[in-house]
Amino acid sequence: MGFYNKYILPKIINAGCGTKPIRKQREKVLPLCKGIVLEIGCGSGLNFSFYEENNIDKLYALEPDKEMLR
Repeated sequence: MGFYNKYILPKIINAGCGTKPIRKQREKVLPLCKGIVLEIGCGSGLNFSFYEENNIDKLYALEPDKEMLR
C-alpha cells in the first residue's frame, strides 16, 4: 500500500463524505432503515449516528480497507 492510499485518500474520502449536502442526505435516508442492516464500505463510520436505534435489529458494517477503519 502506497503513501497516498494509506495517509491521504482516507482523509479525502472522510472529508468529502462529511460535507453538509451529503450529511443532509444521510439525515433524511438513514433514519428510515429498519430491521437488519448491512452497510458495505462503512469507511470511518460517518453514517452510524444517523441510524434510528429503535428501528435497527442488527447492524453489520463492513470495511475492507483497514486504513479507513483508523
